[in-house]
Amino acid sequence: MPLRFVLDEHLRGSVWDLIQRHNLLREDPIDVARVGDPEDLPLSISDPQILQWAERERRILISRDKSTMPTHLAQHLAAGHHSPGVMILKPHLSMPRLLDFLVLAAYASEPHEWENRISFVP
Repeated sequence: MPLRFVLDEHLRGSVWDLIQRHNLLREDPIDVARVGDPEDLPLSISDPQILQWAERERRILISRDKSTMPTHLAQHLAAGHHSPGVMILKPHLSMPRLLDFLVLAAYASEPHEWENRISFVP
C-alpha cells in the first residue's frame, strides 16, 4: 500500500499543483491531502493539531517548517502519541526532484520506515 501524505498549509500552491498534474498523467498517483481541505483540518490550525490529525489519518506530514516542527513532533511523541512521520523539504529543492522523491517514497518504502521521525527531503 503506497504511503499517504498531508501537505502543510504553506505548501497549498505549487507543491499541490505539481502533485495534481502528476496524478492526472501518471499511473503511480500520490495520495495527498492538504491543510484546509478536509473539514476537520481547517486553515490556520496549529502544528500540534496537524500532527494529531496526521496520526489519526495515518498520513505523513510534508512541511518546510524546520524551525518549530521538530519541537512539536518531540512534544507529540513525549505525550504518548505516534506519528506516521514528518518530511521537511530542504530550501531550493527542485520540483522535479521533489516529485521523484515522493513517488519513490510512496511506492518503494513501507510506512514503518517513516514512523515517529523527521526526515529532511533531499
